[in-house]
Amino acid sequence: MHIKTVESSTTLSASSIHKLWNKNEALIFLIDLEIGEQLQLSDLTIDEKDYLNTLKTEYFRKRFIVSRSLLKTILQHILKKRSSSDISLYRNNKGRVCVKNHEDIYICISYSENLVAISLSKQKIGIDIEHIRQIDLNIFSKYFQDKRFERDMLQEDNIDLLKEWTLKEAYCKLTDQSMLACLNKEIVLDDLDHHQLSINDKYIISVVLTSKSNEINICHLQKGVPIKIEKLLLKSI
Repeated sequence: MHIKTVESSTTLSASSIHKLWNKNEALIFLIDLEIGEQLQLSDLTIDEKDYLNTLKTEYFRKRFIVSRSLLKTILQHILKKRSSSDISLYRNNKGRVCVKNHEDIYICISYSENLVAISLSKQKIGIDIEHIRQIDLNIFSKYFQDKRFERDMLQEDNIDLLKEWTLKEAYCKLTDQSMLACLNKEIVLDDLDHHQLSINDKYIISVVLTSKSNEINICHLQKGVPIKIEKLLLKSI
């Protein structure tokens, strides 16, 4: 797997997104939630608005609006649709977000703090992102009995623990399993393509795919008019 970022700042346009999709096996968009101020509820369907009204906090409402609205905009450009309203999304029986009549585009979404990660791939994919932070080790100790976690929990920065958590989460999303089903199991990655990156030394992202891919491009979308794609500092970890 070769992971890279866009070579220079550009805007979120039909030509830029379509070009990136044609050149890469998968695209991952990291989206600041502040972008939500530029998005409209009109981007959502009636069913999506009904679901939005069930969310209890402004944070969960904002991240749903951002993820759905920008996912539709990106898909509009990839599929060369006239409008984002021409994109119909649904969840399959495994809970995975799918595109109606375009089930060959694989989508995975992850959230952490004020960042949304959305992946679109030509093969099945699982991603997970976590903000690098101090965590409550007592909570983790309730879920993990693995000796490796006892060792990881002795580290001050929790990096190895977060790496293991995000990798398991990404694997579960790829294989359509619940995280609870995998907590105390060792995951087998021998036949899978996987990678872990530090993003601007603030986040860890894990990516798992079913087979070896050519290239994956990571784009960071930030607030602005128009929405800008900014460069990232990526480091393998």
